[in-house]
Amino acid sequence: MAIVSFRFIGGPENGLSYYQVNIGGGGLSLSKNASDNNVSWVLNSQVIAYSADIYYPMRIDVKGNNIKVYFDDAATPNIDFTDDGSYGALQPAGSIGFGSNDSYGHVFYDDIVVTPI
Repeated sequence: MAIVSFRFIGGPENGLSYYQVNIGGGGLSLSKNASDNNVSWVLNSQVIAYSADIYYPMRIDVKGNNIKVYFDDAATPNIDFTDDGSYGALQPAGSIGFGSNDSYGHVFYDDIVVTPI
């Protein structure tokens, strides 16, 4: 499973808050972890076709409280979600992070670009 976290804030003393895109298990999902109640929600998910050992481009556009996720050069977003605050406090800013779940094999990241939009 490939994992991209963004608007990541907090730490051990006050909890972690972030959005996360996961690719694995036959799908693409957007989730949110909110430290104000230490709960994680899947905000949106889509079934996607992908194969191991193939590079797939992915783009995440975040503007205000709208998040768009594009997988494999999709012309329109696979996920288009606007966070209205129903799932914990809005995350206005923060760091980015990359990870994987080794039960799905190795994940490699390349050509990472962060730009203001």
